[in-house]
Amino acid sequence: MKVGIVGTGSVGGSLASGLAAAGHDVVVGSRDPEAAEVADVDVVTQRAAAERGDVVILALPASVVAGVAGDLRDALDGKPVLDAANEYPTPGGDASVAARVADAAPTANVVKAFNTIGANRMTDPAFDGERATMFLAGDDEDAVSVAAELAADLGFEPVVAGDLAAATHLEHLARFWIHLSGTYGRDIAFRLLGATAGR
Repeated sequence: MKVGIVGTGSVGGSLASGLAAAGHDVVVGSRDPEAAEVADVDVVTQRAAAERGDVVILALPASVVAGVAGDLRDALDGKPVLDAANEYPTPGGDASVAARVADAAPTANVVKAFNTIGANRMTDPAFDGERATMFLAGDDEDAVSVAAELAADLGFEPVVAGDLAAATHLEHLARFWIHLSGTYGRDIAFRLLGATAGR
């Protein structure tokens, strides 16, 4: 797949490296591509990454992701757009971050994904031979399938949590992960037992 990742932080960089290693055509978008660097992946402008990707991952802070999605709404039109942002410790409103992204880019097919594990295990999600679960939430079945394929390529067991309204639960789960990491460190992950991948 052609994957455009908007954001050059730890999550964007990890996803870029992992998806490129899995054989996808990946570019990363930055506000300042001249100053940004991501190993083994071309860095372009945010708009160029959004335009080039057949699927776009928004790996940005919760405080800016909806604004960026709004700025790029024409480039995101009709595409699967995966939102990986979390708010911690306190949400900034009643709507989930993913819902605010969907409101800002209403013709994009937004999926909540890649927000319930630390960036350090984004490309190494196996623990004692067991794959961590990557929960997904979105309204468009095809977009969710794309997200599931990318998650599986990174080594996760993808599990569909529901439509985009379920993004609220995934963002709460992420806050719980952050809370637990204070005690148990960042080498932790969630796994749903008894689930069939992608169900």
